[in-house]
Amino acid sequence: MSSPSGSLPPEHRFTWIVPERIGACAYPLNETDWAVLRDRHVEVLINLHTRAHPLQTVQERAVEQVHIPVADLTPPTQDQIDDGLRAIDQAMQRGRRVAVHCGAGMGRTGTLLACYFVKTGLPAEEAIAHVRARRRGSIETAEQEQAVHAYALRCSS
Repeated sequence: MSSPSGSLPPEHRFTWIVPERIGACAYPLNETDWAVLRDRHVEVLINLHTRAHPLQTVQERAVEQVHIPVADLTPPTQDQIDDGLRAIDQAMQRGRRVAVHCGAGMGRTGTLLACYFVKTGLPAEEAIAHVRARRRGSIETAEQEQAVHAYALRCSS
């Protein structure tokens, strides 16, 4: 859900999903949020919120923004999932750390990250559980879960 990062518990501001490689976070709103990303050496920010960060904001912080706008409480489309996973893969190939966010960094973010684990070989249910074990509350709606299952079906065909 869209939520100012300041109203989230500290453990939800940023969570490594793949240690030191891929993280999940809430929408960075203030200098504290941006400092969390800087301190973790995040260089690529995959933004699933409908609102993009201003170009000047990301340039000043030496962060590359990949903006894939997805409405709150909905899953990314399969094309958006492909775009997000491609961005993660490209960043990883360049040795860059990635953070994925939406509003609170739970629903849309968790959906994309569960699909990442499906791509690495986990069944959909295990991928969902894997993300939820690291970031409690992730993947908020039945439609978001269904998107992970639909992605898994695409991967298996």
